[in-house]
Amino acid sequence: MPPDFSIVVPVYMVRAYIHEALRSVARQTYDLWECWCVDDGSADGGGGYLDEAVRGDGRFHVIHQRNAGVAAARNRALGRVRGRWLLFLDGDDAVAPTWLATIRELDARCPDADMIAFRMGETWEDVGKTIPRLGGVRVINAEDGISLALARHSFWEFAYRMPRGGAIRFRPFTHSEDVLFMTMWFCRARRVVLAEIPLYWYRRREGSATTSSVSVARLQSEWGAWSAILGLYVSGARPVARDVLRNCEKVLALGQMGWMARLSDRQTRVAWYRRWRWALLRMAWGTHGTTIAFRTTALLFWATPWYTVSQWFVGRCVRLKAWSRSKNNGARDFSRSGRGE
Repeated sequence: MPPDFSIVVPVYMVRAYIHEALRSVARQTYDLWECWCVDDGSADGGGGYLDEAVRGDGRFHVIHQRNAGVAAARNRALGRVRGRWLLFLDGDDAVAPTWLATIRELDARCPDADMIAFRMGETWEDVGKTIPRLGGVRVINAEDGISLALARHSFWEFAYRMPRGGAIRFRPFTHSEDVLFMTMWFCRARRVVLAEIPLYWYRRREGSATTSSVSVARLQSEWGAWSAILGLYVSGARPVARDVLRNCEKVLALGQMGWMARLSDRQTRVAWYRRWRWALLRMAWGTHGTTIAFRTTALLFWATPWYTVSQWFVGRCVRLKAWSRSKNNGARDFSRSGRGE
């Protein structure tokens, strides 16, 4: 009998945390699941530790491979999953004991939903160790789900109903590959269940993909992933609200400038900026459906070959926007003078 849930856990250099992640899966109050753990060539002995940790529990399966990145590790497991629902758990995170039971109940409430979204917390207290009440549950269409997940920067994790023909695969990016994956599922989804229930514990730590230092490789990955996301929307794969397009465009323009400023070497920053401003121009003016604001911003960056001037321009825009928000909200303005008047 195939399991109801397939859980995919990529494992790379997280030996100190993987035991807690696997234990949180093993303690689920609902038993019909399988868990695929993919050792992505960990050099900290995590692969051998995985074999020992899951020995004797047939619901866990371990795959070993040479280091190829998180996208390749997840794709390796996606070729073998058999469940009706697909879920992901990072090797340094954890989930509540009622994770699967809650999703199963939500599935029973809305059997035609293609995705189920639930909240994430950054501490175990946010997730809780008791059975959460199913309050704040609503069903929305996929277009509204895209807007909520991307345009408003909500902190959600998803369960995906497995379609006929198998799961969508991850694109080979090292950063923002999960956002692109989520977007591709949204483009084929019809209904989404949103539950204001924290079931997933996200661990923010030094050395993780989220907090890792910025490099040219990371900038290239972020650019590739968000370019693909924008391409899905403007191609008409899924009609979306205008604020979603604007958010993608901001990530490609102002977001890239923000990441660029974190590059340690100024010569590297300048070299990447010179390449990026041409790519931004081609993206803005060569893609049908982008906004006038995005095209104008791309022209401004293209016409300004000096990285320092562009950085000042972006900083000025950010400060003015923060000042405008504080003014509209009736709050004191600290962004201009550095003190409240």
